[in-house]
Amino acid sequence: MKTSMRTHHVKVLTGAVVLLLAAITLGATAITTINAEREHQAHESKLRRLSEKAAKVLPKEAFKPGHYTLADAHGEVGYHITAVATVDSAGRLQHIEFDQLDEDGLFNPATAQLVTDWNTHLLTDPNASKLRKGNATTAFYQQYQSDMRQLLHAAHTGEEHHVTVSQND
Repeated sequence: MKTSMRTHHVKVLTGAVVLLLAAITLGATAITTINAEREHQAHESKLRRLSEKAAKVLPKEAFKPGHYTLADAHGEVGYHITAVATVDSAGRLQHIEFDQLDEDGLFNPATAQLVTDWNTHLLTDPNASKLRKGNATTAFYQQYQSDMRQLLHAAHTGEEHHVTVSQND
C-alpha cells in the first residue's frame, strides 16, 4: 500500500509540476504578447508623429516647377528691384536672385553683399522671416523680405509666374 500511495503522490506531484510549468509558459507567452503589442503601438505612434512632422515640412519644400519673376516698382529712390526664383522639375529651389539696380543697370553697392548672403540663405532655407538684418536699413530689409515672400509664395502655388508689386502694396 505504501508503494501504491507513493506512486499516487508522485503522479499527483508530477501532474502539479506539469500544470505549474504550463501556467508559467502561458503567462510568459501572455507577457511577451502584451510587451510586443506595446512595442508595436509605440512604433506606430512614432511613425505617425514622423509622418505628421513630414507633412508639416514637405509643403515648405514643395515648389511648383518653373521660372518665377517679381518686379517691384517702389524700391529705394533711384533703384529698380527685380527678383527671380527657379524651381526644378523635382520641386526644389535651384536659383534665387534679387537685384537692386540703378537706372544704368548697376547694383547698389551698399546692399550687394547682403543681398548675395540672403539669396544664398534662401536656397537652403526658403523662409524669408529667418534672415538676419545685418547692416541693412530696416526699410530695405523689410522690402527684401516682403518681395521674397511674395515670390516664394508664387513658386509654392505655381499660379503666378510674374509678380508685379505696385505702389499700393
